[in-house]
Amino acid sequence: MTKELRPYIEACSFCGNGLLRFRRCMNCDEVVALCDECELMWSDVEGVADDPNLSSESTWPTCPSCGIAETEFDNVTLPELEERQLDRFSAGESV
Repeated sequence: MTKELRPYIEACSFCGNGLLRFRRCMNCDEVVALCDECELMWSDVEGVADDPNLSSESTWPTCPSCGIAETEFDNVTLPELEERQLDRFSAGESV
């Protein structure tokens, strides 16, 4: 069984253990940055990519874009990032 590679923005500057992943809110379709360890979230992908110390707006599972609690998030692929012109914020891919 192979694990899927997922794009990330950078290491989380708050917990130091996770990666900021691109995730898509299933309610509002916005792409957000979500730490895969501490679960802090940012709706401003460009902002957190430029300033790793930018304050988080939410924690999983509340979407910082639409504010809906208990929402579901989907992984975002590199082709989807390219389509949304967010691929320039990807530092790479990892499992």
